[in-house]
Amino acid sequence: MGLIFKYSSLLILRLSPHALKSFLYLSFLSNDSEKFYKWYLNTKSMLEALVVRHPQSLWNLRNRGQGDSDADEHGNVNRISEAGQLELDALCGVLKRGYVPFKEILSSDLTRAKEPAEYTQQLLMPELSGIKIDKRLREVNIGRYTGVDLAKINKGPFLTHIAYLASMKDLNSIDDSSESATALTNAHIKPKDGQQRAETRDEASRRLNEFYQEFITYPPGKYLIFTHGMALQHLIASMMNVTSISNVTQGNCAINHFFIWAPGELDDLMAGLSNAIGGRDRGFVTLNKLNYDSYIERLRDTDEYKEALKQQVDF
Repeated sequence: MGLIFKYSSLLILRLSPHALKSFLYLSFLSNDSEKFYKWYLNTKSMLEALVVRHPQSLWNLRNRGQGDSDADEHGNVNRISEAGQLELDALCGVLKRGYVPFKEILSSDLTRAKEPAEYTQQLLMPELSGIKIDKRLREVNIGRYTGVDLAKINKGPFLTHIAYLASMKDLNSIDDSSESATALTNAHIKPKDGQQRAETRDEASRRLNEFYQEFITYPPGKYLIFTHGMALQHLIASMMNVTSISNVTQGNCAINHFFIWAPGELDDLMAGLSNAIGGRDRGFVTLNKLNYDSYIERLRDTDEYKEALKQQVDF
């Protein structure tokens, strides 16, 4: 009976977008509606994207500002920590239970994202030839705060800095060394020799939007993307066609799960669905999970994880 329902319904759906839209609404009365809805959409040109923040890094453990830096001034690479490896193993368990296989795994070029992406590919998708590196997925440059111990600064100016990314006021160069200016701007944190200025909000947004506009032209399938906290905020904002989601924090190994339809065949249908975000010129997106990291919260209660947090980092 289920097969008769499925294939006879498909003939109806081929008639017109309006017939398809009407059928989807009416089909909610049927017990088979949810299964059929997913089955039908998966036969179309849909991208499924799981966008993940990297596991805890050594600089996360030490509470240092990271930005787009991959190593300190002595060449010590910022890899994931021992606790980060436990997080990565937990992530792979979640992916194995509910999300594999992947058509491709993409990653930032920074070590704290790239090595976990490679580990995941080798563990879950060894049939792939490797991962795809895209520098546009790297973290936002935070200028003079790169490498700084965040416990030793005034958090207000720093949070302003990363929220606005120097686009409203340039916080990269500080001339006023008065006590009030120090309290207001962390003027005692000086740029290192040769350090680039912080990336502006517009620059970061443009970079991640460029990646997204290319991504929606990829072949249909399921993709896993490893990136970074602030970069992820800009990428999700681009997907959802909003200016900013800087108030949506991303924990280490947080999973964000999207269904994406490129502009084209399903425009008439998607424009009529209340949970679809986007437009005819940029495709439509539905959000399944945002900042899903409850599985990491459970991990943090374990003795093994608590012991891993005691790891000594000498740089």
